[in-house]
Amino acid sequence: MNAVKKISQSQNTKVIIPKNIGINISIAMQLSGLTQTELSKRLNITQAEVSYWIKGKRMPNILEFKKMSEIFKKPMEWFFKEIE
Repeated sequence: MNAVKKISQSQNTKVIIPKNIGINISIAMQLSGLTQTELSKRLNITQAEVSYWIKGKRMPNILEFKKMSEIFKKPMEWFFKEIE
């Protein structure tokens, strides 16, 4: 079963973010030896944004997923795989 986290963007909108995305980003960072700060610099975003992804509070956009797949040498689908 794929774990998800529901967060409220506004009073009327709910966004569901799969928890495995943040975990998989964290795993990729550990395997490559990159810190949140180093990844954020490569993606030209803030370190706080990377932290939000790892915590499951936000999700990268498609361009950020594409760039991470290049940085980590993993297909984009890898970030969505279920945790076993």
